[in-house]
Amino acid sequence: MDDSLHQTEVGFKNLTIELYATEKEYYVFDAKNVIFIEVDPVVFAILGKLREKKLNTDDLFSILPQYSKSEIRDSLREVKKFQRKGYLISSHFNRDSRYDQSYFKHTLSNKLSGFTVYVTTQCNLSCSYCIYGGQYSRYQKLSQTSMTWKTAQNMVDFLITHSGQSEKIRLDFFGGEPLLAFDLIRQTVAYAKSRIGPDGPPIIITIASNGSILNDKILDFLLEHKVLLQFSIDGKIEIHDRDRRFRTINRGSFNLVISNLQKIYNHAPDYFRKCVQVKSVITMETLELEDDNFFNHPLIKILEEEGNLTMLIKEPHYDLERDSDYFDQLHRIGQRLLSLSGVKKLSELLRILNFRQKTFFYHTFNEFTEVQSVNKFYLCDSDNVPFRKGCLMGYQEGAVHPNGDITICHKATSFIIGNVNKGIWHFDKIWNLHSQLYKWPECQSCFVQRVCDLCYEKLHDGKAAWISTRVNFCKFTRKKYHLIFEYMLRILEKNPKLWIDLEKEVDIKIKDRLKQMEGEAQEEADKRV
Repeated sequence: MDDSLHQTEVGFKNLTIELYATEKEYYVFDAKNVIFIEVDPVVFAILGKLREKKLNTDDLFSILPQYSKSEIRDSLREVKKFQRKGYLISSHFNRDSRYDQSYFKHTLSNKLSGFTVYVTTQCNLSCSYCIYGGQYSRYQKLSQTSMTWKTAQNMVDFLITHSGQSEKIRLDFFGGEPLLAFDLIRQTVAYAKSRIGPDGPPIIITIASNGSILNDKILDFLLEHKVLLQFSIDGKIEIHDRDRRFRTINRGSFNLVISNLQKIYNHAPDYFRKCVQVKSVITMETLELEDDNFFNHPLIKILEEEGNLTMLIKEPHYDLERDSDYFDQLHRIGQRLLSLSGVKKLSELLRILNFRQKTFFYHTFNEFTEVQSVNKFYLCDSDNVPFRKGCLMGYQEGAVHPNGDITICHKATSFIIGNVNKGIWHFDKIWNLHSQLYKWPECQSCFVQRVCDLCYEKLHDGKAAWISTRVNFCKFTRKKYHLIFEYMLRILEKNPKLWIDLEKEVDIKIKDRLKQMEGEAQEEADKRV
C-alpha cells in the first residue's frame, strides 16, 4: 500500500467480519477464515467503517477525526499486511448444496436405511418442556392418534422397496410414548423380519421411551431383538419430577422409571450395559441445581461408564423474545467464568461449574474452538460451503406419522415429503425445499455464515412461516455467537495462557476427525475386499 493510497477506494464490499472490544484489546473475527485477529484501536475503528460501505482515505480522515492522517495511513498498511496473509479479504460466499437432484432420487429409491416410526402420538406424561406440547410454533402438537396395522405394513413395505442397496435397516419407534402401542411394535418387527428374511440385511430396533412402561412381555421382546432402548431421566427425583409428570394424576415419574431400569438390570445386566441409554434434559431452571445424588446412583454410574448417558439442553425456540432465559444463562455462566484469572487449562476453568453447567458450556461456549476446528478441517478457505447440519432429507432420519405421511425427520414434522400408504416420495417438493434452504442472500453478510447449523428442524413449512422462523433463527444465532465469542475473548484476555490449551483442543478435534475418517475409509475398503 503506497503513498497514493489516499486516492484509492479501500472499502470492502464483501468483507464479512465481527468486531469485539474487550477491556484491554481489540479483535476482529474474520468469517472467511473463522479466525480471531488482534488489532490496534485505529485498525479496529477503520474496519468498523469499511464493513458498512466503501470509503476512500479522505472519507476516513473526515469520519475518524480522533486519529491523525498518518495513523490512518499506517493502519491501512497494517490491513494490507493481513490481506497478504489471506485475512480480511473480500469474498463472494456461496451456500453450497451437498447433494444434487439425482443423488436424492437414487439414495431415497435404493439406499433408504430406516425410519423413525410414530406408532402413536399418545403419551401418558405431560412434560413441561415437551417440544410437541404446543409451546413451539414450528413443531406440530401431538395429535393423540395411533398408527393402524395397515399403515405399519405399508411403512415396512415402502422401506424394503426403497432399501435394496442398504447394508442395514433401522426401525426407530417413537411417540408420544411408543410402548403404549407395544403390540403394534411387536407385530411390525415380526412382519419386517419375515419380509426381509434370514439372508437380508440386519434390522436394528430402537425405542425412545419415557421409561414409565415395562412388563415381562415387553422385557422379553427387548432381549429377544436386542432392542436399543432409551429412557428419559432428568436428574434426581426433585429435578425429574418437576418437569416429567403423569398426564392424568399429576404425579412425578422418577420412582417408576428407576424401578424399571432396576428391573432390566436385575434380569439382564449385560443387555443393560450394552443396549440401554438414558437421556437427560437440562432446562434453564434446573441448570444451576446440584445433582450429585443422581450421578452417583449405581445404575446411572454404570450407564455413564458405558457412554450411555446423554445430557441435552432444552430446545431453544430460536426466537429472541422467547429465549430470554437462554441468554440469561449465557450471561450468568460467562460472568462466573470471568471471575477467574491465572487459568492455564480448560479443566481449571470449568472447575467452578457443576455438571449441568459444564454441559451447557459444551453446548455453547465450546463453539469457540469447535467452529475453528470444523473450518480448518472441512472448509479451509473455500468460498462454497454447506450448512453444518445440511441433511439428505428423509434419509436415515425420515419420520413416518400415524397417517402415513413421511416428514424430513422427527423434528421437522411440518415438512411432508412422501407417504407410505400411497407408496410415493414427493421428489419435486424435496428438491424445491432443498434448493430453498440454500437460497438466502443474508448469508453473504452474516459473520456466522461458515458455522451456521440451520436445518429444517428449526423452520416451519409454508411461505410465511418459513420466512419468519428463518429470520428468527438468524437473529438468535447471530446473538448467541456474538456473546459466546465476546465472553471467550474476555476470558482469554484475563487468562492468556489458556490460549495454548484451547489451540490444543482445536488440534485434538482435527486429529479425532482424521482418525474417524481413516477408520471409515478402512471399513469401506474391508467391505470391498
